[in-house]
Amino acid sequence: MDVLAKKAREVGVWLMVDTEQTYFQPAISHLTLEMQRKFNVEKPLIFNTYQRYLKASSPLSPSLPALGLGDPTGGAPLI
Repeated sequence: MDVLAKKAREVGVWLMVDTEQTYFQPAISHLTLEMQRKFNVEKPLIFNTYQRYLKASSPLSPSLPALGLGDPTGGAPLI
């Protein structure tokens, strides 16, 4: 993901991370949040998606501090 994030920053595009299998979601969300902390310094670059329509979807609460208002590390489309 580090290579992808660097390339996205270089070419000026967003990197949106989506996990279709719910059993991978906690690990992918954790990795994405760490990449957001590293790369979303000046403006949002990396976004994590949350499939809120799934009963087995992980809670948003661990990610909420990074999604706060005025925090450039946040960015999450709710699906």
